[in-house]
Amino acid sequence: MDDRADYYSELMLDMPEQFKGQPNIAAYQKALASQLAEVREFFCQLLVLRTLRDAEGAQLDGIGGIVVLTRAEAMAIAQAADIYVPMDDETYRLYLAWKTNLNTSDCTHKEVYRALKMFWDKTPLYYSEDPAMPATIIYTVPMAVSEHEAAVFRIASMVKAAGVGVHFDFPGHVYSVADYSGCAVADLIRERVVEAAN
Repeated sequence: MDDRADYYSELMLDMPEQFKGQPNIAAYQKALASQLAEVREFFCQLLVLRTLRDAEGAQLDGIGGIVVLTRAEAMAIAQAADIYVPMDDETYRLYLAWKTNLNTSDCTHKEVYRALKMFWDKTPLYYSEDPAMPATIIYTVPMAVSEHEAAVFRIASMVKAAGVGVHFDFPGHVYSVADYSGCAVADLIRERVVEAAN
């Protein structure tokens, strides 16, 4: 069954008998039904497209207002790292994810893991430590990842305790995350933009 409501039929069912068949009233009912369908579509989008992963345009800007990072502020961070690209939704989404983690993290191992799991649900992440690498969190991902996915890991893990390193071990690749600033986030995003252009 189609979940879209047929507002015109519903309005006609509720119409008193003496008004049925009147062309002016039928035209009014069609116009009203069309507007009700648009309102319903808007509220359906509001329910579905309000998450960081799914939001677009004004919805994403609304999330930026909540996490206190406007598109203009994200652009300023990018420009501080000499990145002059449009702040499209996908790029802005990465900045918002970083800012969300910055706002909410206690920088414990569990918090870093929670931040990573927000962006990676394909496989488990395995935590380990190595005495040869003190003050380093090591995560192993049991499958190969694309360069874009690796960039997401690097951005998501940048919120961590000062002086603690994060090391990722993917089949075929090893990435280490040092202390990052907002400008370093912009550097990672610039890498992503350059990769996408090639």
